Amino acid sequence: QFPHIMNITARKTRKEPQNKQVFLQGDIQLNDIDNIEISYWLHGGWIEQDNLYHRDAWLSVTKSINEEKQALIINTHLQGTQSGHYLAKVVVNAKQAVNKKNMFLIKLATPTYPPRHKETQDFKEEIVDNEDIGFQCSSFNWLTPFNSAWKYYGYKGSYLVNGNNQNISARFTPDLAAGTYKVLFHEETPFDPAKRIATVKQKWNAPEQLVDEALNPAPKFKVRIKHKNGIEEKWMKPLQSLEIGEFEFEEGTEGYVEILTMGSTGQVIADAIKFVLQK
Repeated sequence: QFPHIMNITARKTRKEPQNKQVFLQGDIQLNDIDNIEISYWLHGGWIEQDNLYHRDAWLSVTKSINEEKQALIINTHLQGTQSGHYLAKVVVNAKQAVNKKNMFLIKLATPTYPPRHKETQDFKEEIVDNEDIGFQCSSFNWLTPFNSAWKYYGYKGSYLVNGNNQNISARFTPDLAAGTYKVLFHEETPFDPAKRIATVKQKWNAPEQLVDEALNPAPKFKVRIKHKNGIEEKWMKPLQSLEIGEFEFEEGTEGYVEILTMGSTGQVIADAIKFVLQK
């Protein structure tokens, strides 16, 4: 199984970000891979890596066996690239596998340093919203409850709910300067069922009615945090506290926070997460 899109951030201060690994699963094995094709989106079309000047090729993909796990190693490097966004396509050809061609995209962002966040215009606070480039989820499993019957719209006017799917996730990936950050859910996220007031529209001027709390209990769900020192998970009850914790992050987009619905109770909401620099 291959990811559809992989996002990587590099800067002049960090020209070669930590490599990423794509572990092979299912019927495909490293020995089945005949070749790996890399092409770049330039001037409105795809150009194969072999047809580029060496300084314009910023991606390499190699095969590796690590602790008996078969993987593709993704490496990026800046060289002559300027600040901006770049796109590459990787095609893995495996004639013996059921899926003979597997394709995924690599998005390379080379922003200025240090990152200045568009939501806050602040070097010390990052907010990742469900409509930002740093947010990822399956559009089939998360629903947008935005309509005229809802009074609370969340941060920047929208949020997503899990629609009772019990094994999905939503990922928030910030672009950070290196440091220790306090990580919190945004205070505008409508976690409280009692505040999600629906207007009954069966008649004109119908009275407002509270959402039935017995059918929509207070939320409890797990989050997964990837930071400089590893990955950890913890249960969250956002009506009791919005703070996820303090964690040390590396520069760039290596860290993330995932909302997990497995074992959750109540309506799980994906809206916005704040990363506030402490030191």
